[in-house]
Amino acid sequence: MNPKIVDAAFAHGRLMKAREFAMTAAVLFDESSRNSEQGDSYVTMAIHSGIASSDVICATKLGEYSAADSHAAAVSLLKKANPEAATLLSKLLNLKTKSAYGHRSVSAAEIRSAESAHKKLLQIAEQL
Repeated sequence: MNPKIVDAAFAHGRLMKAREFAMTAAVLFDESSRNSEQGDSYVTMAIHSGIASSDVICATKLGEYSAADSHAAAVSLLKKANPEAATLLSKLLNLKTKSAYGHRSVSAAEIRSAESAHKKLLQIAEQL
């Protein structure tokens, strides 16, 4: 699984990153609702926000985070800290290939799903 032991400074830094990605996603959201070309960028920023939020949750609850190449390992570790958060991260990661690497744009429903998931993950992280 390749977990990395972390401290409060790591969790704080990752929370700042999660917020930064969320703010960037928010800038794109209005545009993405009018222009599907922005949807992929929005979802990609939402994914990065969710990943950073997940790192905060793991760091705070478990004292470690996953540095593995496998997204499944990160979801598995997060499940130990917060099963709901693991489900949300999994939803985001399932959109990663399409939004960042695929030739087809994400749908309006996928944008809404990414929005809901990353905002909930950030909320969980901020409550810690």
